[in-house]
Amino acid sequence: MLFFHLFNASPIAMILIRSSDGVYVDVNPAAELLLGSSRAEMVGHVRGEFERAISAQDRDRISALLSAEGRVPAYPLRVTNRDGSVRDCLLYSEIIELEGQSHILSYLVDLTQQQRTTQALAQAEYKYRTLLDATPDAMIIVNLAGQIMVVNAQAERFFGYTQAELLGMSIEQLIPARFHQNHQTLRDTYFVDPPHQVLHATSNIYALRKDGSECPVEISLSYYTIGAEQVVISTVRDVSERKRAEVQLRESEANYRYLFEHNPHPMWAYDLETLQFLAVNDVAVAKYGYTRDEFLSMMIIDIRSPEDVSRLYADLAHIRQAIDHSTGWRHRCKDGSIIDVEISSHILTLSGRKAALVVAQDVTARIQAERALRESEARFATIFERSPVALALTRRSDYQLIEVNAAFLTLAGYTRQQAIGRTTVELGLWGRPQDRAQVLATLHANGQVSGYETLLHPLSGADRAVLLSGEMVEIAGELCQLIQILDITDRTRAEQALRELNQTLEQRVEQRTAEVHDLYERAPTGYYSLDADATILRINQTALDWLGYPREAMLGRPITDFLTPEAQAFFPQSFAAFKAYGLARNIDVQFIRSDGSILPTLVNATAIYDDAGCYVMSRTTIFDNSDLKRAENALRQVNAELARAARAKDEFLANMSHELRTPLNAILAFSEVLLEQIYGPLTARQQESIRAIDTSGRHLLELINDILDLSKVEAGRLDLEITTVSISEVCYASMQFVKEQALRKSLHLNIRLNDQLADMQVDAKRLKQMLVNLLSNAVKFTPASGTISLDVTVDSAEGIVHFAVRDSGIGIAPEDMSRLFLPFSQLDSALSRHHEGTGLGLALVRRLADL
Repeated sequence: MLFFHLFNASPIAMILIRSSDGVYVDVNPAAELLLGSSRAEMVGHVRGEFERAISAQDRDRISALLSAEGRVPAYPLRVTNRDGSVRDCLLYSEIIELEGQSHILSYLVDLTQQQRTTQALAQAEYKYRTLLDATPDAMIIVNLAGQIMVVNAQAERFFGYTQAELLGMSIEQLIPARFHQNHQTLRDTYFVDPPHQVLHATSNIYALRKDGSECPVEISLSYYTIGAEQVVISTVRDVSERKRAEVQLRESEANYRYLFEHNPHPMWAYDLETLQFLAVNDVAVAKYGYTRDEFLSMMIIDIRSPEDVSRLYADLAHIRQAIDHSTGWRHRCKDGSIIDVEISSHILTLSGRKAALVVAQDVTARIQAERALRESEARFATIFERSPVALALTRRSDYQLIEVNAAFLTLAGYTRQQAIGRTTVELGLWGRPQDRAQVLATLHANGQVSGYETLLHPLSGADRAVLLSGEMVEIAGELCQLIQILDITDRTRAEQALRELNQTLEQRVEQRTAEVHDLYERAPTGYYSLDADATILRINQTALDWLGYPREAMLGRPITDFLTPEAQAFFPQSFAAFKAYGLARNIDVQFIRSDGSILPTLVNATAIYDDAGCYVMSRTTIFDNSDLKRAENALRQVNAELARAARAKDEFLANMSHELRTPLNAILAFSEVLLEQIYGPLTARQQESIRAIDTSGRHLLELINDILDLSKVEAGRLDLEITTVSISEVCYASMQFVKEQALRKSLHLNIRLNDQLADMQVDAKRLKQMLVNLLSNAVKFTPASGTISLDVTVDSAEGIVHFAVRDSGIGIAPEDMSRLFLPFSQLDSALSRHHEGTGLGLALVRRLADL
């Protein structure tokens, strides 16, 4: 009993788990309160609630410690109650041997006493409510006015009302109207002197159900004072069956009525010669499960377990007339279950037959409880002794130690013989003696003390920091104090180390803050921040140096005070857009320096908003844009010079084309006249010379035309004449233009036209010029007997016509593709010695295609 009380009265949560399968063996009320689960939900189930309540990291660490060391000393962790609340706790766990099996004994110290007390009260209320609902009789609590305050579940079932309907109802509503006057009188009489009274069914007391039916009842009244409220607890028992039995008893023999009247225990009579049942009462029928007829057809040995039959016959041989009490009997019920009973019997004559009258009392629950109590006491004794938390039990009367565990002896440094019978003062365990008075005052005033930090002075002399908790408990009628002592010396040292670390970190933060401030102030970029009114909130030293103002001259003033008039005009609209969208990138802004000069800058900014989405301030960077502005001015001057040079070139080309074409046309005309021998015949040598003059002149004319066309394209003065033309006609005309040159080199010319080709809107002259240039270039660089093809395809989806000239010439290296369409350029200078050309044809094709 001692250790059972210690386990259940302890304010520290205790959990006992079998190591082999993880099944919860026992938990105390403090553990139920801490985890938020009832004992019934945990005991007998595989571990889960405690593992659910802690983090995976803590769970793994605890498991590792248990595996490595077999114990967990003062492990701090956070426990999540099933209701979601979080507690800071200290865990002590140890693997112990109990009843030949390995178990894990864990202590969880909840440092939040107020919440634990509240939960304990709630648990107690739930327990008593459960007990109230489990009572087989209807129970009703009423106040002095007869108003119903509390009912149990059986009252709801018996009367047919719901709890909500019964609460607040007058008790007279549950009594037939004809009894109202009498009941009111009885109630008033009862409250004059309210001892315990029983109003039996024989007093014609009836209950009125919701459906209007009446039922005879037995009412037991108990008077209580709850706070300032005086109430009566009424136990209402349905005695309908009993009333019917009483009617039968009155019709039976007088001795039979006497035998069975009002007995709450199973009773029967059996013939001592035949062992046949002669009579049984209703309780026996209900208890054993047999009907009355079945009982009366059975013998007494039919309800005895086989091992009790021989003992029964031995007892019958020594039957006495006096009342005989015997224990240790086991009876078998109809469903096969065995119950433990105590028997009281005596001999009588029943209807002329010698019989034994027996009263049987079911003591199964009591025996099981006694057995469980013995087992529990042994288990709790082991738990107490093997607990890693130092535990001590002292008498309230003299404060002497009456029980301590091994952890206490280890912590204090004393043997059991030295400790038991002495006080903590006599042992000199108080490192701070003044703390003892405070602890005892709190313990006596509140019935408990929790988490009181003090010093323990063990026999070794080295003081230990401890956390002391205690609770007043009653054991065997004597008021005692259960004390738990947690050694937190290591934790205290760790806390001191943590404080020192925090101090070091604070110093480092201050150092880093100074570095960040210096970086902000001396950055190569200017920084400033504006509030919603564009007032300067902060600005770094770099920006101040650029502008030449002291910090106090700029802070608190609108940014527009330092902008040029052009920038001021632009600022309101741009700042409103910035506050709305939160971003500004590469904005040109001109500031006025303190000396009146202009500082061109490039501004970037990000907006800062509060949780409601309202603008708070900007984070703005500015770059000195002076060098870039000077470069842009220089570039504009260069572009202007280039434009003037281009115009001069165009004028030169226009003049030169006229001056060159005039004599060339005359030379070509006279060459043509001479070749036709209008002025007389020419020798073969003369004809060859005249043809050379004609060829060179025409080549020079083509060169001049290409240069002029290219110049017009680049100057944007070449006008296209768009007309509807036949693609095939343009292609064949272009191919005809190079046909004679191709025949001289025995080249094969091919044209492949798409069937979808028809007419298109194009400048026919320029298209032909492009095709002829491409074909002429192909003829020029294709060796004799080679092939040249012109492929024309249509992309209907895109509305595009593709012209492609292919040849079997020398080809073009990939790295030379970028130079292919450059003016006056040939890819290989050696080719220019074998193939005439200026390098303008492909360049002109590229320019015309870009149009």
